[in-house]
Amino acid sequence: VTINPAGLEAVEALRDLYTKTEQWAELLAALRLELRLVKGARQKESRLRRAGHLAEEKLGDLLTASRFYAEAATLSPKDRNLLGDLARVQEARGDYQGLVETLR
Repeated sequence: VTINPAGLEAVEALRDLYTKTEQWAELLAALRLELRLVKGARQKESRLRRAGHLAEEKLGDLLTASRFYAEAATLSPKDRNLLGDLARVQEARGDYQGLVETLR
């Protein structure tokens, strides 16, 4: 898929298709494309959070989940639910230094 600002609708359609067909790796790739296309911080945070949940719950990739949650937390640093997600993944990964930073 070529990056095109007008292509957000096409990427969203792919995202919906991959969700329905449970193609989780492809869905994560579509979310990454969406992140490059959306402009607002709120839209980015929402997609970063969604990507984090997908990486954690469907792909079992805690490192990737942690990265998405951490980036989302830079956009919503006071969101307790988001920080809880990040802390949970950091603890599961044994990233205690990161966990301490998150809990401060």
